[in-house]
Amino acid sequence: MTRRGMGKYGVNFITPQQMDFEVQQLMTEFGNAQRQIIEPPIPIDDIVELYLKLDFEIIDAKELFQVDGVFGALWVEEEKIGIDQSLDPHENPQMLGRYHFTLAHEVGHWRLHRRKFQKRVVTQTSLLPNDPNRPNYICRAGDDDPIEFQADMFAAMLMMPEAMVRRVWHSQTEHGDPMSLDEIRDDSSPDLQAEIERRLK
Repeated sequence: MTRRGMGKYGVNFITPQQMDFEVQQLMTEFGNAQRQIIEPPIPIDDIVELYLKLDFEIIDAKELFQVDGVFGALWVEEEKIGIDQSLDPHENPQMLGRYHFTLAHEVGHWRLHRRKFQKRVVTQTSLLPNDPNRPNYICRAGDDDPIEFQADMFAAMLMMPEAMVRRVWHSQTEHGDPMSLDEIRDDSSPDLQAEIERRLK
């Protein structure tokens, strides 16, 4: 346990190895219940709706929360995820990768943190303090608390499983040679492109 891992919401420190176990467990559960995932893209919509059986909505986050920079929200008791309309891939196809990553990020919160949300250990009472229908948690751009770092790590490992990434990498290069960012952008899926752009910010 480290102090850095606790953050303002009191989440436990998780090593990359522990996080990989959490992700692999979810993928195994999905494989047993639905179908095995043997290659990308990862069916994050099916994981959310068919396996986790969470309700999912495209929302107008600015209208609901009256703050900027909200891309995702989680209602634990209602078992619902909301993704901001700016990421709707039907209206904004160029946001497909970011949409998938944000959905996986909310799945990370669901798997890792929902018990804290249920116990109200994690609260954002300054947001909609008098609204009984407010979500348990909203995700805002620029929040670098460990709870967000963990959800980001979960999403990255889920959407880009290391073994699958390595297989694709070796299939496109000789002996796993390095590739430039431009080559990766040209040849990669929207999800990989979104993760590259996120890490470069």
